[in-house]
Amino acid sequence: MKTIQAKHALIDGNLADDVFISVENGIITGIDSSGNADRKIENILLPGFVDIHCHGGGGFYFSDNNPANIREIIAIHRKFGTTSINASLVTAQLELIKEQIKRLKPFVKSGEILGIHLEGPFLSKDKCGAHDPELLIDPKISILEELLSIAEGSISMVTLAPELPSGIEAIKCLVSNGVKVAIGHSNASYEIGKEALAAGASIYTHFWNATPTFDLNKPTNTLATAALEDPKMLLEFINDGVHLNDEIFNFLLDKYSSRLISISDAMSAAGSGDGQYLIGALDVLVKDGVARLTSNNSLAGSTLTLNRSYERLVARGVNISEASKKLSANPASALGKGNLGSIAIGNKADFVEVTESKFVTTL
Repeated sequence: MKTIQAKHALIDGNLADDVFISVENGIITGIDSSGNADRKIENILLPGFVDIHCHGGGGFYFSDNNPANIREIIAIHRKFGTTSINASLVTAQLELIKEQIKRLKPFVKSGEILGIHLEGPFLSKDKCGAHDPELLIDPKISILEELLSIAEGSISMVTLAPELPSGIEAIKCLVSNGVKVAIGHSNASYEIGKEALAAGASIYTHFWNATPTFDLNKPTNTLATAALEDPKMLLEFINDGVHLNDEIFNFLLDKYSSRLISISDAMSAAGSGDGQYLIGALDVLVKDGVARLTSNNSLAGSTLTLNRSYERLVARGVNISEASKKLSANPASALGKGNLGSIAIGNKADFVEVTESKFVTTL
């Protein structure tokens, strides 16, 4: 057993001073106001960040054939505070997706990743973004059942467009099999959005991106407003200063702050640098940290790491507790991971050290 003494730590949503946290076999076994410390933390101790939507980093994707490259992605994001990560797969041919799932299963079983997130191929061609429209297909139940069988419980989340044929039935099928369903890359109406929520969809993939939007001054009924009306719906957002303008970001922070999930949606350039990359088979140019398809200039994921999201949140005046909730507690809750996202007895001992303005390190 070891004991960490933190000058400040976020406990039960509040910053506490001089906290002694006992850890045994990677689990928090005690939280006290006194003790003998093996390690002292001079700044603020927060729960590790949880990224439920991440495609890659360090020059690699989670679809990579080489296990060493998968571990490099995990290591890159851990360096910047992400202690739990969902491996997101981009749209590809169905047979290729099956092989990717098989390769990632051992990483789920070992606990190196939380699970597999399929962002595609069950998306709308009208809102495909950086997904190859020629590879998009309908979420037929027979296809889902085959993928679930191959995955053996490793698929944690699926993003789909509910207006597709079998879309609503697909949501019901996935939810009944313990998979979280996110609405995204969709051109669905308000009414279909309501049906999707009733069927069990619980997450909105990168809110405001690749779905119908609305005028903030004159809201009309869209898929987005259907999601906002449901207090159980959690809303992903990409906090890179590119995917959301200040007006919509302030709107979300003012009105829906408690439901926000900070994601990276990172492509392979995260933790790397500018240059030429691929997303699936599509060419991407990363310039000044912004990834866009060379074919049509569409945004192609982000190069974000979650330390930058923390820093951007607190710079906007979000208090540390609320920032942590968006980076840790809410995403853990979205995937039903009760042992992550907060500093509590019985939870995983995943920590990051921060100041009031900056990320410092991952413990």
